[in-house]
Amino acid sequence: MSGPFASTQHPSSEGCSPENRTSLGNIGGDYQHLRDAVFEAGGCRLFLEVLDNPEHFTDAIVGPAAQALACCTRPNAGGPFSDEVTRQMIRVLTKFIKRQTNRLSKSLDDVVMALGRIISTDTAVDTAVETGITPQLVQLSAASSWTIQYNAIRCFARFASQSRAGMETVIECGGLKSFGLAISSTHFEIRGVGCWVIDSILHSTPAHVKSLIKSSVVPALARVVSNEEELPDTRGEANLALSTLAGKARGDEELDLLVKAGIVEAFCSVLQPSDYRNSLLALQGIIALLEQEWVGQKEALARLKAAGGATRLRAVRDGASDQDHWQAIRHMAQGILKAHIPESSQQTRV
Repeated sequence: MSGPFASTQHPSSEGCSPENRTSLGNIGGDYQHLRDAVFEAGGCRLFLEVLDNPEHFTDAIVGPAAQALACCTRPNAGGPFSDEVTRQMIRVLTKFIKRQTNRLSKSLDDVVMALGRIISTDTAVDTAVETGITPQLVQLSAASSWTIQYNAIRCFARFASQSRAGMETVIECGGLKSFGLAISSTHFEIRGVGCWVIDSILHSTPAHVKSLIKSSVVPALARVVSNEEELPDTRGEANLALSTLAGKARGDEELDLLVKAGIVEAFCSVLQPSDYRNSLLALQGIIALLEQEWVGQKEALARLKAAGGATRLRAVRDGASDQDHWQAIRHMAQGILKAHIPESSQQTRV
């Protein structure tokens, strides 16, 4: 490298100004080939040296170093880092997060963001999990700053979705409560991450599914699905989770918890003749609840009727497309009506 950053061939954290650190981060974040040059020239070592021993540096140095590292890890900066660089970064970033002093909190957002960006592979996730950082990330998911919440949840959502050990650790550390809070967040970005990760938990172990059913996650998912103003992708992820839960729940206790959480009303809210995927998932969920023998079956049916289920089922049956892939949905809707609401099952003759 030449010009104002030539001295970074063997950089010293004391000899590089905050402005130069920020500029290095921006350069590395905007261009793949220049990011590699920054790292080859020792820019990474410079940033990590500061964050590894922040007590030796002033806020004017620590802050720009954290910002620079966050910039260099931006998704548009290129592919994954080398395994060696990734391990070094994870060690330093997790150590920084664990400190959590009032002074260092100013840079916490950038550090957690950078960690979330570099754990993009299974190996990186396992390395991060092994540092024991999960309890701190779960704690940060309730931080006063919504951006810290978001980045913390993104981190341990990756743990849960990409690592068996990570899944166990997240649940043991109270991650399910955090996911419930995330799905109830006023920020759509946080809700989206919360809904996305639930699918991984649903496809893990029966014990995890049971824990999920007993958690605050299910009522939060039901509220997301019932909210017609929710982002379509987030609403669809939440509906998929509820439908899967209905299919996996067994026994009076589990099924009763789902019904009490508002799952039937949520399914009714997405029954639309113009929405194939959500209608299919909702119908599958309703069938799972009504066709099992359990003590709350009558309550589930009463809730279906009270939520306008008969009208919505007829709308799907009569108004859905005639295309082949819609035929199954039309038959499912009619099957529910005929078996459980026979007084509403008669089709209009033309």
